Amino acid sequence: MKSIIEEIYFGNRGNYNNIKAGEKYFKVKEKYCEIFDKLEEGLNEEQKQLLDDLFIQSGGLEGEFACTHFKEGFKLGMLVAIEVLGE
Repeated sequence: MKSIIEEIYFGNRGNYNNIKAGEKYFKVKEKYCEIFDKLEEGLNEEQKQLLDDLFIQSGGLEGEFACTHFKEGFKLGMLVAIEVLGE
């Protein structure tokens, strides 16, 4: 068995760039772009900038949410490993 620590260190596991998006992601992305384009059509430049800013902030919220849940999941995984190894 390879060392997971070495796999992480060498970028073979856990590397954001190596994780491939699934088909569902691309379907959601396509719908997202359609909605964004429809919203943007009737807006003036100031409104377009506000819409862009809103979506950037929304992405920041999603990133923080995902990071917090990832950390909690990682901690739970470690606690399960400790319990299993302690038996």
